[in-house]
Amino acid sequence: MDNIKERYISSYLPLVESFVKDLDAEQYANIPELFLPLFGKNFEHSKAKIAFVGRDTLRWGSMVEFIKHGQDNPKEALFRNLGEFQHLDFKGWMHNSGRNYWGFIYRVLSQIHGVSNWKDLPNGKRDDVLDQMAWGNTHALENFGATPKNEGASRQHYDELNKRSIPFKSFRHLYKVLEPDLVILMNWRASEARVAAGDTNCQATEIEKHIWYYFFPEANRHVIQVPHPTYIARSGKYDFDDFAKKVAQIAKDKLNG
Repeated sequence: MDNIKERYISSYLPLVESFVKDLDAEQYANIPELFLPLFGKNFEHSKAKIAFVGRDTLRWGSMVEFIKHGQDNPKEALFRNLGEFQHLDFKGWMHNSGRNYWGFIYRVLSQIHGVSNWKDLPNGKRDDVLDQMAWGNTHALENFGATPKNEGASRQHYDELNKRSIPFKSFRHLYKVLEPDLVILMNWRASEARVAAGDTNCQATEIEKHIWYYFFPEANRHVIQVPHPTYIARSGKYDFDDFAKKVAQIAKDKLNG
């Protein structure tokens, strides 16, 4: 049976090779590199493989270095950020309030795993929980209006890379590589068709406003789609903690159903 790294190489290596082909790396300064899915060191063998998927990631590395790495050794470039993730460096990325992207993830994970205090996760008391998660994005390339524009990147060069990044947006790759049991999708703009990824048996249900549920019978996979945690925190429509608890309870019910 193939393992997660073999599936990763099978799916993403051809995409990376095509993406970096014939590019002059130095022309793409001030553009963050592609974000490829990351997984904890115990994710593959966890009881429930849970992946959190956002939209894009701010200031993710260097496109210049990524292109050079991809042209020199594309297979190695696939995993250039995996060590940082598996070292759990992201525990230091959360703002003090915790009412943000990572704070939402910690709250949901703690509820699913029966951890009474969600702060135990970023504080290093339950690394075993974090070792079992995976992280992905619906967009491999950061939006131009964020870091690239602020850093003075060329719009023309960005648009070229954005066009090349389109194949990375397919959910098929994420599903195939990670084989997740549960996906918490934190991008409300991802369409039903995109989430289904061509699976005509996918069953989509609106649980309530801003919570959609997708079930894939053949893979026994569950996807719960919610808005980005920043919206949940700032919209004034939801209590951040209660919303995270609600999502976690839905996840537990589906995984145990």
